[in-house]
Amino acid sequence: MFFTLANTFTEELAFQEGTINWATDWWKCIIIGFSGLLFLFLCVKLALYILRIVGVVLCVAVGSAGAWVSKLLLSEKIAEYLPESAVPYAPVLASFLGFLVCFSVAVCVMMLIRKPAQPMKKNK
Repeated sequence: MFFTLANTFTEELAFQEGTINWATDWWKCIIIGFSGLLFLFLCVKLALYILRIVGVVLCVAVGSAGAWVSKLLLSEKIAEYLPESAVPYAPVLASFLGFLVCFSVAVCVMMLIRKPAQPMKKNK
């Protein structure tokens, strides 16, 4: 069903004898042109979504690396300031703080990178 419909559609849009007769084929050129513009628009949108996902993945990766490093470096120092009952949770707290700090820095850097790509607002 779908293939016969697609085949009929392509036969209808095909140019006769391989040349363009502007008197009868102008509407085919308009359809092909708008289809090309729509394809280009959708490709740009898809690229923007992919870049946004890459930015989020990079921010989470930097935050995770910061959590790992802070767990190794800050667990004992944070344990000194905690009460005895909370000392086992010092690595978790160090990891959480390291993730928050590194993730926040990565988000700020990504916002600075993205800022020049946005158009400037005009004063009224």
